[in-house]
Amino acid sequence: MEQAPEFVTVTFASLLEEPEDAFLSRTRELARDLREIGPVDFVPAVSAPGAKSAGEIVAGVLAMAVTANPDYVQAIVHTVVAFVRRNENRRASLKVGDIELHVDQPTRDEVARIIDAMQTALDSPSTGRRRR
Repeated sequence: MEQAPEFVTVTFASLLEEPEDAFLSRTRELARDLREIGPVDFVPAVSAPGAKSAGEIVAGVLAMAVTANPDYVQAIVHTVVAFVRRNENRRASLKVGDIELHVDQPTRDEVARIIDAMQTALDSPSTGRRRR
């Protein structure tokens, strides 16, 4: 029986007073960058409770099916880190299963720990995956 793929979700919030078109442009930018690694799906945007309009977007969410290949995980993390560094004051979250990691201008050592934590989440018995 074939296993369902594990997904990594990448989420980042809009900045205070950021115009929606600028925020959507940043979301498309990150999606383009991630597509160099593999297929990317847009997850329906999240609106704030009490937002000025029902469509006011406060978070962009992208999802990628991932393998337990360490190079693939590393590429995703490095792409998100590069995006956060290019977009000052931006913070992103990476989530695999129940593990959620926040990325905010990380040091080289922090990037290595994020990669290790994501790989551990993918290798965990609860996902049924093992490093290949």
